[in-house]
Amino acid sequence: ERSVSMIAQMAGIAAMSSARYLEEARQAVQAEREYISGQLQELGMDVFDGQAPFIMFRSGKELYEPLKEKGILIRRCDGIRGVRDQSEEGGHYYRAGIRSHEENIRLMKAIREVPD
Repeated sequence: ERSVSMIAQMAGIAAMSSARYLEEARQAVQAEREYISGQLQELGMDVFDGQAPFIMFRSGKELYEPLKEKGILIRRCDGIRGVRDQSEEGGHYYRAGIRSHEENIRLMKAIREVPD
C-alpha cells in the first residue's frame, strides 16, 4: 500500500481547482455570448455562431468609428476573405470580444446610441 505524497496531493487539488475554474469561465462566456447575441438580434443584426471568446455580427450601420469615440473597440471584419464576399450583400461585419457583463451592457448601450 502506497501513500500519496503531499506534493502529489497538492498537484491533484490544483488540477481540480483549475478544471473547476475553466468550467466556470466557459459557462460565463457562454452566458454573455447569449446575452450579446440576443441584444444584437433584437436590434435586427445578424449574429454568427462560434465558440471563441468573441462574437461576429453584421450591422446595417457603421459602428466602428462611433464606438471608438466612446472608447469601445470592435474589429472591422469586412476585409477578411470569405466575409468580404458576403459584405457585398450590404451591411458591415464586426467582431466584438465577450467581456464582463457590465462591459457588455456598456457595449450594447453604445450600439443603441449610434444613429441609423
